Amino acid sequence: MLCQQNSCNTPASKRKREQRVAENCGLKLATKPCTLRAPSPSASLTGKAAASHMTILIATDVFGVTPALASLLRTLDHRCLVVSPFDDPQQYFQSEQTAYYAFLAQGGVSRYADKLTQHLQKHSAGIRIALGFSAGASALWVASASEAAKALRAAVLFYGSRIRDHKQVQPRCPVRLIFAEKEAAFDAPQLTAELQQLGHQAELVRNTRHGFMNPYSRGFNVKAHALYLDQLAALAQRHCLAKPVEELADIN
Repeated sequence: MLCQQNSCNTPASKRKREQRVAENCGLKLATKPCTLRAPSPSASLTGKAAASHMTILIATDVFGVTPALASLLRTLDHRCLVVSPFDDPQQYFQSEQTAYYAFLAQGGVSRYADKLTQHLQKHSAGIRIALGFSAGASALWVASASEAAKALRAAVLFYGSRIRDHKQVQPRCPVRLIFAEKEAAFDAPQLTAELQQLGHQAELVRNTRHGFMNPYSRGFNVKAHALYLDQLAALAQRHCLAKPVEELADIN
């Protein structure tokens, strides 16, 4: 269910690696390692201005906002609303277990889905694409059944393992479900087949593990990552206007 990080790395080495990734992508890390800042020195847009400019919503996994999002933001090249499951978007976790327990304490998939629905309602005038990863994919799947999701032109959800608990969901927008072939907690090929039989656009990525889109995951797959980044960039160009401002992301 979760994007796993290599447990053999020390916190200090992880911090240095995050700094390098962020710097290479033109981003700046604040004191807490999970905070991404946009390249522009100006303040982020808020309120009605933000609603009119946001075009892509990104629902993170249980690690929240990390530098792993840097390459995705650069590739999309549109103003993105990045949503994490936590009230404090700068929350930082040094282990998968700690992140998962914090996610459950925060309300799990149900509360995360409610939060995403609220953001879809608030930014309904601008958001056209929603992307979800791991827990974010599961929560977006649940949120896709809401009235607020009708404004979306596309939702792409990667390895949302808890989707298996919500197969009855009827999304109100086009949804593409993408699963890793190898999952520790469930039979991904079987779930994919079941969703296809229910009429959903579900696909299995051969020879991949959970987290294949996350450079910090032990399941990271370079070829799959590059393939889907290209597809997401094409999707953004097809459904979104060019970014109207210099900043690329708001963090929530």
